[in-house]
Amino acid sequence: MPTLVVVGQDDIPRPPKEAWEMIERFPNSSLKIVPEAGHICNLEKPAEVTSYLSDFLKQHLPVLERLTHL
Repeated sequence: MPTLVVVGQDDIPRPPKEAWEMIERFPNSSLKIVPEAGHICNLEKPAEVTSYLSDFLKQHLPVLERLTHL
């Protein structure tokens, strides 16, 4: 299952190091680190996070649609 992990560069509760460890456990996963953002990067940098999500969905939506129609 394609997985996108998004983390703020300055996230203290869940720092990027933990995100790297997470994607190592999930095949077909990718990581985006939001510059100058903390734990709530989606509120701090909404344009960047939206762009990451949009790109991810454009790339993986055909795969996800096939998986949900099984």
